[in-house]
Amino acid sequence: INDRGPFVRGRIIDLSREAAKRIDMLGAGTARVRIRVVDRSEPVERIGSFWVQVGAFRERANARDLEASLRRDFADVRIRSEDGWHRVGFGPYSKRTKADEMVRKLDRHGHKALVVGS
Repeated sequence: INDRGPFVRGRIIDLSREAAKRIDMLGAGTARVRIRVVDRSEPVERIGSFWVQVGAFRERANARDLEASLRRDFADVRIRSEDGWHRVGFGPYSKRTKADEMVRKLDRHGHKALVVGS
């Protein structure tokens, strides 16, 4: 079971708190694990692999301004920050069709957006 990460150097996988709880691994915060590949078939579309991006900024304050503007119509807007960029958007979505629906909804409200991800 791997539902995120890894986010720390030297780790192979990270689990969310909920995933760790479901397999009784809450406690110390880390555990030794054995990984076994159970299927080497072609990968299917990754869950949560689509993100709808409305803006990307180097300055976090600019991202916050756009986030505040979007929040008037869309409660689930968020900022993702990595590699010096602050990206404002929605997601992740497990299916491209859901991300495309959000792009159309944003367009109807006067916001240009694009789907990023695989």
